[in-house]
Amino acid sequence: MRRSGRKREALSEQALGALVVKHFEDQGWKVYQEVLLNNVADIVVTRETRNGATLIGVIELKTSLSIALLAQGASWKRFAHVVWVAFPARSETRSQQFGEQLAKDNGIGTIHVSSGGTYS
Repeated sequence: MRRSGRKREALSEQALGALVVKHFEDQGWKVYQEVLLNNVADIVVTRETRNGATLIGVIELKTSLSIALLAQGASWKRFAHVVWVAFPARSETRSQQFGEQLAKDNGIGTIHVSSGGTYS
């Protein structure tokens, strides 16, 4: 049973990635895909700050929010200033609310992606 009017969307990880890349490019970030650091990051973004420093972000993508995705995101915290996990927007369930709270408690941002674009 759905709790909201949003429909489930079948986005592949590749389609999800394309939307996230566009979202960050539109906001002025430099975007790099499949970057080898300690492991392979799905997306790395960089942007110059006002004081000339480089802000580094890592985004991990999956077709659903899971503990595994959150663990993957958490593993990048030592390499990046900001870490996000991105997944298709779906009707909220208790398990999704729990996952969202875990992300927040661990300093990981969430990006809900719809076929029409991204939003957090």
